[in-house]
Amino acid sequence: MAKKDISKMDMEFASKAADGGLAEVEMGKLAKQKSKSSEVRDLAEELIKDHSQANDTLMKLAKDSDMTVPSTPSGKYKSILDKLKSAEGDEFDRQFVSMQIEEHESEINLFSSEADHGSDPDLREFASGCVPVLKEHLEMARSIYTHMS
Repeated sequence: MAKKDISKMDMEFASKAADGGLAEVEMGKLAKQKSKSSEVRDLAEELIKDHSQANDTLMKLAKDSDMTVPSTPSGKYKSILDKLKSAEGDEFDRQFVSMQIEEHESEINLFSSEADHGSDPDLREFASGCVPVLKEHLEMARSIYTHMS
């Protein structure tokens, strides 16, 4: 099979999507361990399941296109994870849910942009398929956050 010619925008999308997806799984695992809230643990379960599936699909697409994407979360996410690791109890839940709202708003923009403007049809289809799931995660996080106040 001939190697695909992947645009810079598509490569940046794949790299950012992989980085964020890996971080989401790590944050979800942390929340499952640390949270006392069943709502937060349910959100964490969804994040782990959905982002793991998306990561697997993205890794396959990247491999098929000879793209290199991160295999561990970047420094940006390592510092977020460290901050979450040091939080306890209600403070952990607040930070985790707030972080999920912020991250998912950003991810929805990233994935929507790729779905609308990406040049690789496989990545566009992948991004488009992820947007409804990301919106669902965002709504879950927002709902939990309003009950915390």
